[in-house]
Amino acid sequence: MDSYIIKVQPRDELPVIIDKIISTRAKRVYLLVPEESSIARHVINLRLLKREADSLGKDIIVVSKSPRVQALALKASLQVHQETEELKRGAETEPHPYIENVAPKIQDIVITQPSGNGQRKKKQVLEAEKENKKNEESRAKKISLKTRLTGRSEEETDDSRRFIENFWKKRKVPSKPKRYIPALALPSPGILSRMRKIKVARGVMALFVLMSLAATWLTFYSILPSAKIHINTIVDDVAFQLRVKADANISSIQEANLVIPAQVFVRSITKSKTIVTSGEREINERAKGIIKVYNTFSSAPQTLVATTRFISEEGKLFRTQETIVVPGAEVEGGRIIPSSKDVEVVAAEPGSEYNIGSSSFAIPGFKGTAKYLAFYGKSDSSMSGGRIARVRVVSRSDYEGAENQLRDELRSAASEEIQISLQEGFIAPKGADSISDVVITSTKSIDEEADEFEMSGAISLKAFVVRSGDVMQLLKGDFESRFEGRRLLLEGQEIDYKILGTDFVSSVLDLQVSYSARAAQNVSGSDIKEGVLGKEEKEVRAFLASYPGISEARVTFWPFWVHNIPIDPSKTEVTIEP
Repeated sequence: MDSYIIKVQPRDELPVIIDKIISTRAKRVYLLVPEESSIARHVINLRLLKREADSLGKDIIVVSKSPRVQALALKASLQVHQETEELKRGAETEPHPYIENVAPKIQDIVITQPSGNGQRKKKQVLEAEKENKKNEESRAKKISLKTRLTGRSEEETDDSRRFIENFWKKRKVPSKPKRYIPALALPSPGILSRMRKIKVARGVMALFVLMSLAATWLTFYSILPSAKIHINTIVDDVAFQLRVKADANISSIQEANLVIPAQVFVRSITKSKTIVTSGEREINERAKGIIKVYNTFSSAPQTLVATTRFISEEGKLFRTQETIVVPGAEVEGGRIIPSSKDVEVVAAEPGSEYNIGSSSFAIPGFKGTAKYLAFYGKSDSSMSGGRIARVRVVSRSDYEGAENQLRDELRSAASEEIQISLQEGFIAPKGADSISDVVITSTKSIDEEADEFEMSGAISLKAFVVRSGDVMQLLKGDFESRFEGRRLLLEGQEIDYKILGTDFVSSVLDLQVSYSARAAQNVSGSDIKEGVLGKEEKEVRAFLASYPGISEARVTFWPFWVHNIPIDPSKTEVTIEP
């Protein structure tokens, strides 16, 4: 017999039904399951039934008019058929073919569990034995290490320590010998006479020293007079500008044409930074996923148009996004082998409640027809992406602000690298550079959802470099032609570069140099000295007051009794500041 119909009573338990399935010779068994059946209370009963039928090589088809029972059967991977009058009459009239001497095999359903208390006690005993063994091994390692270091066992070390302590307790420290100080001996009469002679010799020596000091004083008074003249010159502020060209094609300065040599440095820099977003946006997104649509109806293919509805076990409605064709089922030996087709579905409404787990799906459009149970869907993975929320996004100001800031940082970093690489005496004028090969990338785009994003950039910088000594040489030559009779002071000078043009193709830099400094009047020290030789203090002061370019002067004589400038020019020192 190819098939057999079993009418399940409401109080029939799972072992009774399995016994009936085992006892029949039929390969295909129809189970008429009512709504109130005890095996239809939970899907686990139907799954156990499916497992037992598979082990027996039988096909179980659940027949019920209850949608809930049909949904549970589909979830247990059982075939489902709509209840008909013909099947009901067949269950009432068809005899029950049993196979003799076949006992039901359902003992693998019951799983014997070991006692919890016995297992726990056994585990505690094993852990205690392991802990004791670990402590013994640790103590043995410590004793072995001490023995290797001292060369003695633990008992020998303790005995030695006690012996040393007792030895130092019993030992007496010997007292130091007393020290005797001999009595002071009185001088003899011969020594007293010698001491009188020493006093007389000291008196003669003191007289000689006084005479030498007097002679030295007379020598300083008549032979060693000198004078010092300290002069402060008049200082003015000067400023002027000079247009200079720097050429990387020449190697030496051309002072007549105001052209100096130059070099071109190139530096490439990469940099990244993380930016926290500030934009916000309300989003309404629908859950999406993939379901597998099965055809157990016939061998003819079935077309499902776009927006075909699929309803899950939880009652959540999803729609297809495109039209699909489900292949026809295959029939082998009177059995229908379902065909399937994967299709993407989208929730009917936005929200996180549509982010359901794997489920079975029915097609509401086939309800009331024979195709309703023959076409169904299953999802192996969860639906995801459904939500209604206010999220942070990359605003335009976030993106453009980060881009401009990164560009500035790249340029500053490249300029700093050039400054660090400069040798002493070389300068890279600010603005005498050019950027190229700028590449800015971002992990997120404008209006894209993100709490933060990373922006990376790369830049190539070219810059002109000149020697400060060459610039100063041109400035000094121009100063001497402009301000005759003055000299430049190095303190307080300032040089400012204004870029008039950069040509990296020809490697020529056009710049304007603004120079400001302090300049002092030229005062000749030799003329001053020649004009005051042999003069008295009053005459010297009058001479210095009338000399052009002097703002202040001081005259000092040595020794203190000298009031005239010495005739010898070498004994007069003239200091000019600044």
